[in-house]
Amino acid sequence: MTTPGQGQQGPLPIPGTAGSTPLTPMSEQIEAVKHGQLPSGPGGYDPNNPGSWEEQIQRAAYLHQAGLPQDPEPDHGGKGYEFNPETLPALIREFEEIAEDSRHFEYQIRQASSAATPPAPDKKSMEYVTAYQASLNKAAEQAKGASVYLDDLVQSMKKALADYQQNEEHNAQDLRRNKA
Repeated sequence: MTTPGQGQQGPLPIPGTAGSTPLTPMSEQIEAVKHGQLPSGPGGYDPNNPGSWEEQIQRAAYLHQAGLPQDPEPDHGGKGYEFNPETLPALIREFEEIAEDSRHFEYQIRQASSAATPPAPDKKSMEYVTAYQASLNKAAEQAKGASVYLDDLVQSMKKALADYQQNEEHNAQDLRRNKA
């Protein structure tokens, strides 16, 4: 059983087990999230089949921005996480690029919002533009949330890589000292 998250009642069954919600494909979950519908719990999220990395980032960014707990991690049989120092720098660059794209997208959305003008001076046109701008501003906040999440992720990855490199250097010094 998992611990209930914000707005949830009682313990939730682990996805894929008896009593749990049937699993929902990740693409459907992302579409629901884009329309402001978030399951009250893991709601069909399967940590052993989390979807593509883009879908994982979108879902994690939304949960982060909404202040909700992140999805459960898959069971790796007690091995912890896998760390590959050879591929991590490329991943860091890729996530930095995605974060930058998200910041640029946020800027474009905010530009569109500020450029919106009513087609006519009547009340309905003004209401339409106000609703349009509110929608764009919400989308810009979502893009900002994704950027913040990715920036935090990149910093964590950089720290992990630096710690690994420092430990490797320390181990190499110990080996040289013991060899002498």
